[in-house]
Amino acid sequence: MLPSANCDTQSPVVFQNGAKSASPAGSQRWSRLRTLGSSNFVLFLGASVLVLVPCFWQGRIQAGDLSSHLYNVWLTQLIRHGQVHGLWIAHQWNNILFDLSLEWLFVHFGAQVAERVAVAFAVLIFFWGGLTLLFTVTTKRPWSIAPCFAMLAYGYVFQMGFFNFYISLGLSFFALAFFWRSSPRYALFALPLLALAWTAHPLPVLWCLATAGYTWIARVIPFRGQLVFFAISVVLLYFLRYFLIQLPSQWSWQQLARITGADQLIVYGTHYVILGIYLLFLWGTLYMQEVRKGLRSAFSIPVQLTLLAGAVTFLLPDGVLFPGYSNPLTLQITRMSITTAVLVCCVCGTATPTKFHRYAFGLLALSFFACLYVDHRELNRVEDSVTQLVRQLPPEQRVLALVSLPRARIQSAHMVDRACIGHCFSYANYEAPSGYFRVRATPHNGVVVSSDSDSKALQAGQYLVRVSDLPLYQIYSCGQGNTDLCVRRLNAGEINGSLKF
Repeated sequence: MLPSANCDTQSPVVFQNGAKSASPAGSQRWSRLRTLGSSNFVLFLGASVLVLVPCFWQGRIQAGDLSSHLYNVWLTQLIRHGQVHGLWIAHQWNNILFDLSLEWLFVHFGAQVAERVAVAFAVLIFFWGGLTLLFTVTTKRPWSIAPCFAMLAYGYVFQMGFFNFYISLGLSFFALAFFWRSSPRYALFALPLLALAWTAHPLPVLWCLATAGYTWIARVIPFRGQLVFFAISVVLLYFLRYFLIQLPSQWSWQQLARITGADQLIVYGTHYVILGIYLLFLWGTLYMQEVRKGLRSAFSIPVQLTLLAGAVTFLLPDGVLFPGYSNPLTLQITRMSITTAVLVCCVCGTATPTKFHRYAFGLLALSFFACLYVDHRELNRVEDSVTQLVRQLPPEQRVLALVSLPRARIQSAHMVDRACIGHCFSYANYEAPSGYFRVRATPHNGVVVSSDSDSKALQAGQYLVRVSDLPLYQIYSCGQGNTDLCVRRLNAGEINGSLKF
């Protein structure tokens, strides 16, 4: 019997030495898949190496609260070994993920390695979480937008050192990418990510759930219904604002400047404003492509989410004192503007970038990181001066630093923290008195002030020194240069910021 005519559609199987051999067509497909996987791995590795360069280009990573996190990890070790009194470790379920990873690395490898590795992993989580969300929303690979995520990875949130929030946000990006696929199977993958993110910071988790919920509802209603649903959501935000401002809170019209998320690039000086304006221009030109496609593209679900994120940044108060807490939650909305920036990137990723955009985003990123390198180098020089002064003091002294950098949005309130590790006590450190971190303090512990108001007054130079605070040393600016610093012993009855150059 002759074989049927359609049998030649089957790839022939060739036997060699009694075993099956792959067909030429199958070999070619496998070869293509292997080549594609290799190219993707090389691309992933190359992008990861590039985005981690700022974590290793200087002697220290300059990132605001990072110094405080390191210092408190050291304090935690002293508490565990009974070497300090009046401090204790609280058990909590959030705001701890970065600190726990930092502590493990600190114990096993020391402060320098712990700093590099913990921050590097945080950067990778944020960067690839953002890109995964971008690829999922746009259903393509708009690599020309990747420089934006690299800049956001080292923007305001990073420079402030909000690393628990930062990691939680990166994990929430991954989770939102799973939710975006509209499949219960993928949603199951998102839940453990959100559980882990909650241990870092709850705010990004709530944002992720709200964003996913809005997306699911908007997808099942017609476009006109989406317009109504969007308006209802804005009204609900206004009612939330009305509830929050009844509590002790802080809101300013200046929050209007943060609704686009471009403010995340404005960190150490006014020259970053030019970079932020340039970024807005590039975003605007790409969005205009969506506007020309019609109303449905100009007001797509990603655009709706972006506008709602901007409304959150403007309407809700930036600081709120909730009942049952002694200290307010501050800078919550300022840091949330980064979600607006990421969503703007997702909107722009749906457009087709021109050759101009590809080069422009790259040039913008190079300019941003060049400015960042110069500013971090100056900060390291200041910290070198602080460290030298600290080492001149007898061990186990109480020390604080009143060092202000002109025209910088990010101030170095914790410059002395890292310098004190293993040698002295940072008396104004904010973590213990804030009540939001693991290390807590009892009054008159001799290591750190126990009141949040005292900590803020010390950092602002408005603290009235008491006899119980002595001996207390202060590092302060005593010359025209940023590195012109001096140290002196404070006296009871004086205001710690009374002596200034």
